[in-house]
Amino acid sequence: MTDAQERTARDLLSEALQAEGHTIGGEAWLGSGCFVLTVQVAGPAQLWISDADARLDYPPAEHTGWTAFYHSHGLDTEEDAPEVYRSTDTDCAADTANLVRVVNAYVAAATA
Repeated sequence: MTDAQERTARDLLSEALQAEGHTIGGEAWLGSGCFVLTVQVAGPAQLWISDADARLDYPPAEHTGWTAFYHSHGLDTEEDAPEVYRSTDTDCAADTANLVRVVNAYVAAATA
């Protein structure tokens, strides 16, 4: 298996966000199988990013789209967190690039 085959959708997303200077983290809910990558917005606010099934660690060829939600209080749960991005694009690289553009714009607007 080559390095490219071992890389996950999370790897591609993390690298793309970090290349744009975003502070990222992660959160997992043990036993639930739910995982999100977090992007710091301003203060405690974060964007939570995952796929529709709250997964990140899968081969890019299995990508089914990203979702992103704004959480104004960071890791506090918010039932009504606004959706910032939703896609059903199966091209992981293209979808990641589109998501990063949205994240860049959202963070710039929130910190202006």
